[in-house]
Amino acid sequence: MRRRLRGLLVAASIGLLLSTAAGCYGHFKLVNGVREFNEGVGENRVMRSLVMWALVIIPVYEVAWLGDVLVFNVIEFFNAPPSPVTTEKRHALPGGGEVRVARVSPDVVRIRRTDGAGHEQEVELVRVGDHAGYLRRLARDGGGIIGIVEELPDGRLVAASP
Repeated sequence: MRRRLRGLLVAASIGLLLSTAAGCYGHFKLVNGVREFNEGVGENRVMRSLVMWALVIIPVYEVAWLGDVLVFNVIEFFNAPPSPVTTEKRHALPGGGEVRVARVSPDVVRIRRTDGAGHEQEVELVRVGDHAGYLRRLARDGGGIIGIVEELPDGRLVAASP
């Protein structure tokens, strides 16, 4: 009995180590789906708490977590696009326009503004080091740097336009 328990603990430890050492951190969509189901039970906090405990005791959360860690997050990791462009965040503007923001690289954020008539303007915020950066207009909009900002050692910001 003791040997069996020891083998089970060793196997569980190795499984935990392998799942965390893989570096395949993902969005845990399966666990989040279970959580959203739990939240959808109703507005009563007591009912949601009881449903959560039932889902823990039945091991729905545990199985969902294991499926995410061992299967779905690994698939998501290896099927991720090689491009550094992340998903654009969209914000509606009054009058029918919108603003889209996307991180293009670790140091560049692209901002696109479309007005209600469909005219688009696009700029990029570029970080240069830890305390400076500039705003540039893309080539199709005339191109060039339109503003520079630097943070001084005392915390003040200095802005300039070329």
